[in-house]
Amino acid sequence: MRKILAIVLPAAMLAGALITTPVRAQNDPAIRFCLTGDIMLGRGVKRMSDRYGTGYPFAETCSLTAGADITIGNLESPLTSAENQSTSPWHFKGDTITAALELKKAGFDMVSLANNHALDCGSQGLFNCTGVLDTAGIAYGGLARTIVDPSGDTVILARPSYLWVKNKKIGLVAFCEPYLLDIAKDHGAGNIAPADSACVARSIAAIRDSCDIIVASFHWGFEYKDHPARTQKKLGRLAIDCGAKLVHGHHPHVLQGVEFYRGGLIAYSLGNFIFDQREQICRESALLFVELKGDSLTAVSMVPLEIVSNRPVPAGRKKARGIQTRLRQLCRKLGTEVTGAGQTIRLRPAVQRNKPAP
Repeated sequence: MRKILAIVLPAAMLAGALITTPVRAQNDPAIRFCLTGDIMLGRGVKRMSDRYGTGYPFAETCSLTAGADITIGNLESPLTSAENQSTSPWHFKGDTITAALELKKAGFDMVSLANNHALDCGSQGLFNCTGVLDTAGIAYGGLARTIVDPSGDTVILARPSYLWVKNKKIGLVAFCEPYLLDIAKDHGAGNIAPADSACVARSIAAIRDSCDIIVASFHWGFEYKDHPARTQKKLGRLAIDCGAKLVHGHHPHVLQGVEFYRGGLIAYSLGNFIFDQREQICRESALLFVELKGDSLTAVSMVPLEIVSNRPVPAGRKKARGIQTRLRQLCRKLGTEVTGAGQTIRLRPAVQRNKPAP
């Protein structure tokens, strides 16, 4: 049983091998993270849950997500009974406390609310959702807060959440690309922290000295694109440069590559975790597991998943090979080597080979 103390702020280099651990970190406990893609508990997923039980979406992967020390996902549907306010034909909402408790039972400790569906039911729906997450004991990031800086200027930061895991303080900050919030500009878009360089840098700097590990979560990029856009690379690397150790990316609904960068790790998109999209590429996914010891990444792996009947299941042998092949191609372009086969594949920085002298 994981013992985690959650502190929620409610709404009212890798240059060498992964296995190398600095002497000063050898006595630190290893902390195992599990990161997932988009979690959408409305629409077709809710219909299946109504029919087969509230735990249906998580049943086949619960042992994986609950087995990590800390599990983080992107909650793509507000948990609320408020009415829809979105003008988009694609709008979501999930059950309230029932769904939140199932998330908790499946091992989710933190979620990002910084996405383009957080305000499908307006500000009221968003704050209903934060309330039920508080009740369930799930920390969340992604809300905006406004402060006056020392120069007298009003600036926006991402409101952080914290967990204590094995005597280490974990901080989460989450952001959404501003263009994705245009749909909610008339019903609460200002409640979500924007993924712009200034907000990202300020938000991480504000908690850097008080946290042992910072996770920065981003809703970014473009749907169905399997390569990160220039903005994704810029913001992800900025987050690491500012002090984050892990970057958790989502929104494209498909897998993108993973990059080792200056001692940190950037997962540009983990695709869908729980969703009802029918396109085959949107039903191929993976869980990302990252082990940290002290300040070092000591192991990084992925477990291929496929979404069947609107819920994730560990991929069968043939499907897992296909997902591994895709990930190998996507990661290679980011300087990451993918090895192994079957249910677990391993990631490490690719060996840089010097070109022979002319």
